[in-house]
Amino acid sequence: MDHTVGSTYCHSGRFPLPAPLAIVLVTGLVGALAGAVYGVLVLLIPLIYVNFIGTCGLGFLIGWLTLKLSVAMKVRNTTVVTMCGLTAGLLSLHAAWVGWVFALSDYEVIVLSPSVIYTDLAPVLAEDGVWGLSSDLMVRGWMLYGVWVIEATIIIGFATVYPAKAVARMPFDETQQSWANQGHVLPSFKALDPDQQRSLRERLLGGDWEPLLRLQPADDTEMSFTQLTVLSSDPSSEVHFVTIRSAHVFVDSDGSSKSQSTDIVRNLIIDNATREALIRLGEYASSANKNQSASLPGEARDSIDSNDDEA
Repeated sequence: MDHTVGSTYCHSGRFPLPAPLAIVLVTGLVGALAGAVYGVLVLLIPLIYVNFIGTCGLGFLIGWLTLKLSVAMKVRNTTVVTMCGLTAGLLSLHAAWVGWVFALSDYEVIVLSPSVIYTDLAPVLAEDGVWGLSSDLMVRGWMLYGVWVIEATIIIGFATVYPAKAVARMPFDETQQSWANQGHVLPSFKALDPDQQRSLRERLLGGDWEPLLRLQPADDTEMSFTQLTVLSSDPSSEVHFVTIRSAHVFVDSDGSSKSQSTDIVRNLIIDNATREALIRLGEYASSANKNQSASLPGEARDSIDSNDDEA
């Protein structure tokens, strides 16, 4: 990928050729073992809330492992990550059925064939029902099919969506062949209204860094603010990334503090001079009087102004 300063990052789509097979082998093996254990436990512990937690846990385990392996093997392709998670999720789901049927047969029969499980056994089990909400209300028929569909959706959903979305949000420095996972969070700046946010995004994408010079430090008591995070693979790299968010802290009905944020611009590509200027801006903002503008000091301002001239 061409790291063009002033543009937002998107993955190159590259990945090592052995990566998909290696990821599927590891996640498939772990998923099959975890799925089989999960299937047995579902029958032994017929508590819907416990089973729901177990279902989410199994899906999350597969998704988490897919994510970790994808990052370790430098997969910059969300389609590949999704397919790896999907394959592992399907294997773990099938293993869960194998384990469940094994426990249902008093640990006497191991059925591996998908056609036997889903074509022969499932309809019979759905007709008779195998568990109920009470002694008088057995879950069977379309209701049981619905439960199975929800279970499959949760497991496969966690296994695919979670790692794919996480990888999609992680910038990769192609010049260093490394993920930009070294973060530097700047002090908070005053909140921007929607029009200001829109203008800031448009001007930054147009190569105009002047709006950054006008950011003002936020008071520690302010509930709404603007947050800047600079990401790097290495401080010495010539390619860095900045994400600017609009954040809001509020107290819910229970009295707990909650926060929510939206991206104004995510993973905007910047060069080393701009990174240093932003860090100096943060240092200056942290020490500036809260009632004064946190404009860049001369040296940092010159760094960004020189970038504007080059653009």
